[in-house]
Amino acid sequence: MDIVDGIISRMQVDFDSVHVGGNDGNLRRRIEERLNGGGRQVYVAGEGINVVLLDALKAKYSSVHYLDAFEELWARDSKWFLEMKRLNGGVPVEFDGYMRELVDREVFLKGKKKVEVLV
Repeated sequence: MDIVDGIISRMQVDFDSVHVGGNDGNLRRRIEERLNGGGRQVYVAGEGINVVLLDALKAKYSSVHYLDAFEELWARDSKWFLEMKRLNGGVPVEFDGYMRELVDREVFLKGKKKVEVLV
């Protein structure tokens, strides 16, 4: 998948990943405990994660990344969008919830250290 490869190449091939399930007040603290001081690149995966929480983590740790930060990879002028449109007979293909879940999960699985944070 071009999008997965694009995300990984923009971080570092050697990155850690955190999969988040849930959204409560202790989630930020629990993620920070697993970031080990923010020294490594970390991809945070999960459906319905509070963007405010992710932005706060990104402000504190510049090495934190998440799917929406890479939206130019599936924008209307992206290589992926144009190729999918061509393959679909000229009809645009939406980067929908199913595609988001597949890409998010695949990037998570390619992380060196994988941690699940469930609430």
